[in-house]
Amino acid sequence: MTETTLQDPRAARSRDALLGAAAALLRQREASAITATDVVRQAAVSRPTLYQHFGDLPTLFVEATTSHLHSLFDDVLPPAHAGSYASAHASIEHLLEHLMADAALFRHAIRGPGGYAVLRALTETLSQRLRTHSPLRSTLASPHTPAQVDEFLAHGTVGLVAQWLDSDFMGDDSVSNMTNRIIALLAFHVTKATGTTQAAPLSQHPGKNAEAIA
Repeated sequence: MTETTLQDPRAARSRDALLGAAAALLRQREASAITATDVVRQAAVSRPTLYQHFGDLPTLFVEATTSHLHSLFDDVLPPAHAGSYASAHASIEHLLEHLMADAALFRHAIRGPGGYAVLRALTETLSQRLRTHSPLRSTLASPHTPAQVDEFLAHGTVGLVAQWLDSDFMGDDSVSNMTNRIIALLAFHVTKATGTTQAAPLSQHPGKNAEAIA
């Protein structure tokens, strides 16, 4: 896509329409059951427009899913307050509540033919947020921390949440219990990776003096 295309407001509108259509359809059924005809009809654009913007349906589904995840992150922690201190526990819990409310979209995207690409994109998104917005960012940036710890943590977290989205969200799988589980696992793995207790406060005092992890 050229810079001129990106600057064209009509192109931007059609791209947004396609992303919105993909998200709406993914809330209804799995990606494998969605056709290009379904998407362009929902978005009220032409088939060539779909391929001009995204190339194929799996790419569109990846973009729609990660775009929605970014919007959830920004809702939990707006960009203007990205460096401020907040409760890591409250932020993760709030994010999980939103994911639970829109569980069908993520489940259907992950189960589709481009499911691996969706999981990879979600992992990259979370890895970047851990490096830039989380209470672990200083530890992850330390020269004493092994490389790719953020990717390891993000991969495990995304896999755990993907399984959780298939649950009934009750008992051990309640939002509150899942929040505590994620915080404890992140703290444990960072502590093991660095050989320090820097991450301990994240698990011991989830509601105090922690930067938002989401």
